[in-house]
Amino acid sequence: METIQYTSTNPVLKANKNRTTENTIHQSLPVLGLSCASCAASVQSMLASQPGVNKVAVNYANAMATIDYDPWIIRQDALQEAIRSIGYDLVLETDEEAAAVVEKAELNQYKKLKSGATFSLLFSLPLMALSMWGMQLPYADIFMLMLATPVVFIFGRRFFISAFRQLRHGKAGMDTLVALSTGVAYFYSVAVMLLPTFWAKKGLPGHLYFESAAVVIAFILLGKLLEMRAKGRTAADIKKLMGAQPATATVLVNDQPQIIAVRDIQVGDQLLVKPGEAIAVDGAILSGRPLINESMVTGEAIPSQKESGDSVYAGTINENTAFTMRADKVGRNTVMASIIRLVREAQGSKAPIEQLVDKIAARFVAGVLCIALLTFFIWWAFGGPAELSRGIIAVVTVLVIACPCALGLATPAALMVGIGRGATMGILIKDAAHLQKLAGVTDIVLDKTGTLTLGKPVVQEGLWLDDDRDINAGYPKSAARLLAAIERSSQHPLAEAITSYAISVYGKDYSKNNDIDFDHNANAASYINSVFLPGLGVEATLGNDVYYVGNARLMAEKNIVVNAGSEKDVSPEKPVDFLTPMRHDLTAITSFLQAHTTHTIVYFAQKSAKDNRGTLLSVMALADILKPDALLTLQRLGHQGIGLHMLTGDNEAAAALVASQTGINRYLAGQLPADKLAYIKTLQTQGKSVAMIGDGINDSAALAQADISIAMSKGSHVAMDVAGMTIVGDQLSKIADGILLSRLTGKTIRENLFWAFFYNLIGIPIAAGILYPFTGFMLNPMIAGAAMALSSICVLAASLRLRYRKLK
Repeated sequence: METIQYTSTNPVLKANKNRTTENTIHQSLPVLGLSCASCAASVQSMLASQPGVNKVAVNYANAMATIDYDPWIIRQDALQEAIRSIGYDLVLETDEEAAAVVEKAELNQYKKLKSGATFSLLFSLPLMALSMWGMQLPYADIFMLMLATPVVFIFGRRFFISAFRQLRHGKAGMDTLVALSTGVAYFYSVAVMLLPTFWAKKGLPGHLYFESAAVVIAFILLGKLLEMRAKGRTAADIKKLMGAQPATATVLVNDQPQIIAVRDIQVGDQLLVKPGEAIAVDGAILSGRPLINESMVTGEAIPSQKESGDSVYAGTINENTAFTMRADKVGRNTVMASIIRLVREAQGSKAPIEQLVDKIAARFVAGVLCIALLTFFIWWAFGGPAELSRGIIAVVTVLVIACPCALGLATPAALMVGIGRGATMGILIKDAAHLQKLAGVTDIVLDKTGTLTLGKPVVQEGLWLDDDRDINAGYPKSAARLLAAIERSSQHPLAEAITSYAISVYGKDYSKNNDIDFDHNANAASYINSVFLPGLGVEATLGNDVYYVGNARLMAEKNIVVNAGSEKDVSPEKPVDFLTPMRHDLTAITSFLQAHTTHTIVYFAQKSAKDNRGTLLSVMALADILKPDALLTLQRLGHQGIGLHMLTGDNEAAAALVASQTGINRYLAGQLPADKLAYIKTLQTQGKSVAMIGDGINDSAALAQADISIAMSKGSHVAMDVAGMTIVGDQLSKIADGILLSRLTGKTIRENLFWAFFYNLIGIPIAAGILYPFTGFMLNPMIAGAAMALSSICVLAASLRLRYRKLK
């Protein structure tokens, strides 16, 4: 396949000769045919050697190659050809097509492995019986040859083909070890069988090892079969995410439903989602009030009540009633697709600790070959011709037992399970490096608004200034209805909170239309005219009366007294009316204001045109409140040994209130972005590993400086791209879960690496025969093959425990 190169005869390429890394394409592509960590290392080194490839990482556990390359220098198909030349393949199709190709390839591979393992065992069992009890039978050696040959060269041919292809490029892997070990055992046995007199004249033993060659291949195939099943389980979480996306959807065309493939949905299409169906794309609800189970995106199992205009996401489930929606994001642009893409890249990334393992694995096979040769010469030198047979069997055993599969799986298998489990919980960890850093966090710096608190104020308490004569008339319910009507259409930043509070006072939403049902004067007004007063509040006209909702400055400008009572007498003969000015209760107002010094105070007043005197109707205290899970989360983080700090731009009183509610004793108020940045730098100079949780806007500098940035997101693509850890949804408790998950993943990686190194450290010397001079024990190649397969399965099983560990 032709590769584009820079040449002096190509003016376009020549002009672009000094292209920078901004032209590099970053892509993750599936690799087919990987059978061990050294295979992944071979593919990685082959890709890295190609012109135009700037960076590459091949992950054995999920069989993905993450490549940064310049398309002006090398094309994808050239990369594919390079990989095919050493016996593997690179899948170039798009996401959906690639998934289908990989699934088909894995299914075919599984079937071949199953068939090969089954027939190998069927041939190997009688072969073992002959070698142990039937060697004296006539033609036993011929029967053994007939049984071993198909196992080695038919069911085991994959090892020899792969080893040959790698050898052509000066590379070696697990297949090289298997091919050498079984080939040596097989051909030595053939030589002994065909030339018995030659060996006898030399005084050399004439043992046959057909059963070793066959059984080793049978056990390795069986081990690979079990390993493939276990590896499939490590990817179960991402498969679960992918399975949440439906294949078809119902589109409304001229109000008529039509079922089409999800890939054919266009932005702006109207969709009908029936009860029990998965939502196909991201969009907004047009009609209906469904309960949506968003656990596949946020990890929260409790369904969320949605209204018209609310956003919904692909992969979530409609629990109860049909609704229509507009498609806003389709295909690769949906939140679910972004999550799957992010998780795939994270699972394919490598932690810093894995880089050391990769270096060891890349040189491991060459080291094993040297050890095998050294083993043979030691046996020959010290045992002479009489020990040649044992030397050969020691070589075979060393080559078999030393496969670096367990070592190669130790880190990526745990990462796949840990990152995958986090994704299903709504915890997205950007890559393996961030996962390792996250486990080592010692201090967390939190923003206040929107992180610890809900980020929007609510009315925590209200004082209604009425007299006894109006209580029986329905006041303050009538005033609350009017307040809700005024605030519903207001542009005031606190309007939503005041509207919700007013509705809760009178118990029913009478403000959905302009014909407000006042208790005593239903026809007093057919409309309300409202004017937003920036920095002050709202002025609303109803008939001949004016109402004000705002701060103390607005009240002062309108001559409405908020700290003294009105002395206007209301004559008993005059009908009690809602619009009649009420007496102020100075004591009640003073007590209310003193009790809410850290709150935002909003006044609701009326000014009658009859006497131009203002009357205060209500005083409300608003404040941002803690998220429901904030306190428990902070307690859990404290129990994990993490230091907690709060930095906020709010005033000292507001910061002190939240600090007292949460138990955070290290906090600073009135912090500018530069101040937050300096604070984090100070912690880092003290040797702390700092995580920053903020909104990503005014905290951007601090987030960039922190060792780990954590974003609270409801599906933001930007947050998922930038943050080291993203909480999909708004559950603060997942921060503690994510840190604990990363620590458990790191612990599993360390345990896996220890046992993988320990296995090879102990297994190789025993296989070489170090115990023979003292105990007469020689490890059988068949047992070595079983041990090698078992070591990989044990590593995978240990990693899979992460899916079930409790995060407490």
